[in-house]
Amino acid sequence: MDAHHSSRHPPLKHWADGDTGGSHRLPAAAPDATPRRSALREERHPNAVTAPPIHRGSMPPTPWRGFWKSIAAGVLAGVPGVGASKVLALDSRLRGNDEGARHPREGGDPGPTTWERAAAKRRTIFLLFTLLSAALATLLFAKAQPDYDSAWLRYGQITLFAILSTWVVTGFTTALMGFWVTLRGDAHALSARSVRHHTLDEDVRTAIIMPICNEDVATVFAGLRATCESMATTGHARQFDVFVLSDSSDPAIVAAERAAWAQLREALAAQRAAQPGEEQVEVYYRLRERRTHRKAGNVADFCRRWGRDYRYMVVLDADSVMSGDCLSTLVKLM
Repeated sequence: MDAHHSSRHPPLKHWADGDTGGSHRLPAAAPDATPRRSALREERHPNAVTAPPIHRGSMPPTPWRGFWKSIAAGVLAGVPGVGASKVLALDSRLRGNDEGARHPREGGDPGPTTWERAAAKRRTIFLLFTLLSAALATLLFAKAQPDYDSAWLRYGQITLFAILSTWVVTGFTTALMGFWVTLRGDAHALSARSVRHHTLDEDVRTAIIMPICNEDVATVFAGLRATCESMATTGHARQFDVFVLSDSSDPAIVAAERAAWAQLREALAAQRAAQPGEEQVEVYYRLRERRTHRKAGNVADFCRRWGRDYRYMVVLDADSVMSGDCLSTLVKLM
């Protein structure tokens, strides 16, 4: 998701959005008409003044190239002279998308990076060790075979054993290489320690989304409040926005969610007033009326509506509680 806007969303009281159209800034009203206008907004749509303005973006599906094509791409990526970047560029051209061809490195392709060379080497070792082990096991199995009257039976069993042994050996090879990395360490692995002293660009924005559906409201918002308060202590709160994406269908639960959301915003505003130098994250709430495709559909709907405003996204479960340091580290790693 590209970060098209570096500024935070305007205050909620100036905005209204609904499922049927875009978002707009409400015109100024006369003082005596403000309560009535506010009531109309609440009646027009349940998401009025609870969610930021919609900034729609398309989410074109990326077709899966298939099992055998994926295997072939992985093998080619490990071949010297080919590399992962060229496989990505070729795959993008075959799909009619030039973005992948020019995205790997801006200003041309100077060659594979250190970690890409290491990954290609590991894939090659993995492939060779798996094939050699499976071939050796198949050879031993073939020598142990009794004499059959039917050649079809003999070679059929050997073929089936070769396929199944290769499948088993891949798991063994994965575990063996993982054990080796555990013993020796991995110079190319991402770790929180490696980004501890990195800074976050002020223009980089992250959405923290929490899809919920008929959950225990007190538990959800208690954990969310702890997360927001912890984020305020990191100094990066302005770069994060929190979205509670509700698929709840019980009217009583929906009412409790909206009340808890309002109480959470009031609590965060009170803390902001008590400590002027400490920023707080913005917390938004959206009730989805068309509850299609469950949680995945809820997340996809968020990406279509607001994904263009953020570069990164962190998805929380209804019972998730995360510290601000952990969230900041995740963004640094991304």
